[in-house]
Amino acid sequence: SLEAGTVTSTSILLGGPHAREALLWASAHPQFDYGVHLNLTQGRPILPPERVPSLVTSSGTFPSLRLFMTRFFAGRVRLHQIRDEWRAQIAAVRAAGVRVTHLDSHQHVHLLPRIFARAMSPLARQDRLGVRVMDGPVEGRGPWPHPKSLLLSLATRRALRADSGCPVSAHGFGTAFMRQPTVRLLRSVLSRTRPGRTYEFVVHPGRVDAALRSSGDTYLEGREREIAFLSSEEFRAVVRHAGMAILASPGLPR
Repeated sequence: SLEAGTVTSTSILLGGPHAREALLWASAHPQFDYGVHLNLTQGRPILPPERVPSLVTSSGTFPSLRLFMTRFFAGRVRLHQIRDEWRAQIAAVRAAGVRVTHLDSHQHVHLLPRIFARAMSPLARQDRLGVRVMDGPVEGRGPWPHPKSLLLSLATRRALRADSGCPVSAHGFGTAFMRQPTVRLLRSVLSRTRPGRTYEFVVHPGRVDAALRSSGDTYLEGREREIAFLSSEEFRAVVRHAGMAILASPGLPR
């Protein structure tokens, strides 16, 4: 999708079996825009498990999102260990020769207000990196907002109240497009964007193969639908008609 010009910015997730391959590809293609998809809920940490014991299970792996949230709200997750692990993830991407421009997180855990204020925001300010939040248009297929979009928008507002000085680089949206993206929904969403803002259309395009099916990822066929949608001329036409350019430079819609 990057080489085809369909996607102009991506975030690299560490901790899984394909992280090394992704880093090699990114370092060989420096013309694209890369961020770090900071991780606490899939695969293994960059740091030794004994250095981040509150973030891992007994097998030394990150917990599922549900288990992480249970631990977090029970007060069993140490914020300094999140900072240390995320700092190591950023350093690992840079060490591979990839220029990092922005930060976001796997399953949006950085939007938890305490994590936002005491881990994400300090790292972003220290490294002068932008942060993608999720307060873009709250879309829906019917008269009601999409529940996940609404939840993420509310979480973003609370996170920004917790730390209003965080350097926000883009306002994300797109959860309602998963599994069944449509041009009609895209038109509706873009009609509610604000001039002068940078928006990130958060997507998960991919090809379904044996490795993906065996990975435990439950989002499969929707990835290929997203590729077809993003590659269509109709998609580009709708974006252009909305007065947006498909670019990755800071300050421009992505």
